[in-house]
Amino acid sequence: SAVPLPSFISSPGMLRERDDRYRKYPHWIHAIFIRKVADVAELNETDKNDDSRFEKAFKDVPRNIWRTFTDPRELYEAVDALVKE
Repeated sequence: SAVPLPSFISSPGMLRERDDRYRKYPHWIHAIFIRKVADVAELNETDKNDDSRFEKAFKDVPRNIWRTFTDPRELYEAVDALVKE
């Protein structure tokens, strides 16, 4: 069987896909990082970045698995912790 590769959420519609992937491969997925979009005129950032939206999309994924971020530097510590697991 194929091993799921690291992937990134690149569009709002992909949130549900990541939830489905976690349910299919919970032993392979140790973290889901979601970048909150900022400074994009075409998007309503308030709606797209609302925490309740992510909580709904990932309702079946443990909260310690997924997190949102705006600055990639926020992930250094989280990634270091994953490497040590």
